[in-house]
Amino acid sequence: MLNMIKTIKPEIVNTCWGRARGFMFSFSRKPKLFVFSRSGKYSIHMFFVFQKLKVIWLDANKKEIYSVIAKPFGIYAPKGENANKAKYILEIPLGK
Repeated sequence: MLNMIKTIKPEIVNTCWGRARGFMFSFSRKPKLFVFSRSGKYSIHMFFVFQKLKVIWLDANKKEIYSVIAKPFGIYAPKGENANKAKYILEIPLGK
């Protein structure tokens, strides 16, 4: 996963406001990597996001924990035994 992150060169989002805003009201095609100060179970919402996103939750070693194709106006959270170990969330726009 680390190589993929280097290849796609996402925008790094590490502020509370940036994480809360995400892709809301945006038609940007640039992927975003959300960085959290500690590992935990982080959910996302797709309110006012008008495109599908590939969302990948990653642990501290940037290994995939969970992924989903997120659709506009939905709410998503990782599932499984490692769901509470996310430190990063990678969001990749897929278009409408």
